[in-house]
Amino acid sequence: WLPTAVDGLQLWLDGADGEATALTGDRVTQWSDKSGQDHHVTADAAEAPALKPAGQYTKSVLRFGGSESIGEGLLPVEDTFDVFIVARPDGSAEVPDGESVVGVSPAHQLAWAPEVAPGSGRGAGLALGTDGAAVFERNESVVAPVTIADQPIGEAFVVLTVRYESKQASIWLGDQLLKTGKPSSAATIQPSLRFGGPGDDSDGLTGFVGDIAEVLVFDHHLSEDDVVAVRGYLTSKWWGPCDPFA
Repeated sequence: WLPTAVDGLQLWLDGADGEATALTGDRVTQWSDKSGQDHHVTADAAEAPALKPAGQYTKSVLRFGGSESIGEGLLPVEDTFDVFIVARPDGSAEVPDGESVVGVSPAHQLAWAPEVAPGSGRGAGLALGTDGAAVFERNESVVAPVTIADQPIGEAFVVLTVRYESKQASIWLGDQLLKTGKPSSAATIQPSLRFGGPGDDSDGLTGFVGDIAEVLVFDHHLSEDDVVAVRGYLTSKWWGPCDPFA
């Protein structure tokens, strides 16, 4: 079973697929989209994340050290979409000024960095730390949290799901709902195509310290059966017979 079995797959980034990662040295300068939509993400070698062999269950992942990012822009999807991310926040990362990584603006630990959307729209992204996760939205003037799950995540790999339905975001850890936010006031919401953070803190934003293994984005709210199938695929692939969420 593969994610392409589900209609509406717009982005599939897979760190374990050597043919989908173009390298300059150990740096991933292109992470190719396997969805068939050609939404590939790229980075200059100086700013690109490193490929970490055997990062999780003998499979390669992308390692971000806080200053690296890959990709830019927004996916052509609006208001209702599901995003699945297999990632691990690094517990050694210090959060500026001793703040929590969640519930603050500017945002810290941006694993999936919100990009600026045109007009009155906003780009959506995700901050992920050992102490929680938060969905952020960004326009030309502000980066603001809209859904905050102030709950321990830990330092191990997890499957996080961000589900937007009619511009209302929820955060899931495995099959557990952590938090549902209020509907966004933005005219439109689009998922970002940047991963690992902004690459600098010129606007007070800080990048992700940790690993990203796989990303899936669908252009609609999946049925419960499809959600179970996608999470089952990710769990089996990245943990084998051991279900970390059982």
